[in-house]
Amino acid sequence: MDPESNPTNEELTNALRKGETKAYEKLYCKSLPSLIRFVHLNNGQDEDAQDLLQEASVVLFRKLLQPDFVLTCAPSTYIYSICRKKWLYQLKKRKLAIIKIIDTNDYIDIPDYLPEEEDMLLEKRFREAFEQLDASCQEILRKFYYLNQSLEEIAQSIPYSSTNALKVKKFRCMQKLKDVFN
Repeated sequence: MDPESNPTNEELTNALRKGETKAYEKLYCKSLPSLIRFVHLNNGQDEDAQDLLQEASVVLFRKLLQPDFVLTCAPSTYIYSICRKKWLYQLKKRKLAIIKIIDTNDYIDIPDYLPEEEDMLLEKRFREAFEQLDASCQEILRKFYYLNQSLEEIAQSIPYSSTNALKVKKFRCMQKLKDVFN
């Protein structure tokens, strides 16, 4: 594949299927800018986008080796979709790890993609933000996210006029936590 050419999706897919290095370079160059934008908009760095792109390229390469695999979209679209799903999954894991920090004084492992120093800084920042909430917010968030209690259960243990009122309070508590954390 000529590095200066602008191949069709079918030509690029065939070159990728053959394992042509230039085709993967072209796909990488075409996919990286939009992926960086997406990751930046979702609390990530350039390195995160590059790592995702490498992982997605391996997934695509393995899929293309399967004789029955048919790529029904542009290779860059397929790559972007894989990266997007992987990044959103990592963000979900990060959120769950942060929520688990609420009710423990022990060190909690945050997912592997953060270096240990960043783990500890993130945990410290989260604890400080959580401690700035009033006691009722802390109790509601702890019971809902850490103890996995339903709003109905929480409404029974904390005197609230209705589950809807508690739902609004929980939402406001989360907003305050996000504001203080950021």
